[in-house]
Amino acid sequence: MEKPTPRIISSDGHRVLSHEGDGRYADPIVSVGSFDLTEGGSVEVEFLLLLNRDDRQRITLCLDSGSGERAGARILEEVSLLEPQPGGQEICVTYPRGELDTRRRDEMTLVLGAPSVETAVPVALSMGSGAWTSLALQLGPDGTVEIFVDHVLVHTSRWKALFDADARWRVVIAGAAVDTQLLLRNLTVTRGARF
Repeated sequence: MEKPTPRIISSDGHRVLSHEGDGRYADPIVSVGSFDLTEGGSVEVEFLLLLNRDDRQRITLCLDSGSGERAGARILEEVSLLEPQPGGQEICVTYPRGELDTRRRDEMTLVLGAPSVETAVPVALSMGSGAWTSLALQLGPDGTVEIFVDHVLVHTSRWKALFDADARWRVVIAGAAVDTQLLLRNLTVTRGARF
């Protein structure tokens, strides 16, 4: 079977990216360019995802100071601790948390670092209702990590991201959309604090 490819479609008169992930692969979309976030920064995307089953429907948003390849693999493995990997750090948030019997529509997962620390983050059940939702990760210059949903702070990590001063960050978006759609629009990367 061939790996699904994201595609541009029209939704309500706007061009959006349809993430065609099927859950068999990590299906990451990795930014071509990288970003200097020495002074901190954020990545934000608006997504539309209607959850109608307990598996293979999710969105993951990451900042990765490595190649961007690991983030998707880690998401698929759904592990809480991996061996240290060379080539950088990653910060990923996945909604919803878990699959099948462990699915939690009222939580997302923050995965921070390599080796990683995994944290459950409570969120409103309305996130998977099929309405457009803004999801943002903000990285402070001191390594502080914050998650924002619809521009409201929902979590500040007690763990800090460790990264080299010359780190270059890539944006990674992964997901799965079996029997539904995962639509993406308005991806924004900002240097410095945005929220």
